[in-house]
Amino acid sequence: RAGIDAQLPPPGWTERFIYVEGEVAHAGRQRWTNDMRLSVVLGLAGGLTEAADPTRLQIHHQNAGVDIANYGEAINSPLKDNILLRGDRVVVPRKERSN
Repeated sequence: RAGIDAQLPPPGWTERFIYVEGEVAHAGRQRWTNDMRLSVVLGLAGGLTEAADPTRLQIHHQNAGVDIANYGEAINSPLKDNILLRGDRVVVPRKERSN
């Protein structure tokens, strides 16, 4: 019996996710871990599509704040690779069409 109880999640436990939307290969939720970075979650989502605008990534926080990030900067500089929080939503917009 003790072995079975040890495998059950503790009271109040919930799974933690980051949500990725827009121009990525595999939109949806990704399991969040402490100190997860933007470049990591976008890699888990299969990377950006050719239609993505890598300069205008949006990170929506549960506290209603929004950060704008640049994918090229994120993969080239740890200081620009945003740390994501549990429940954040990353939106990868489509490139704007030029006339």
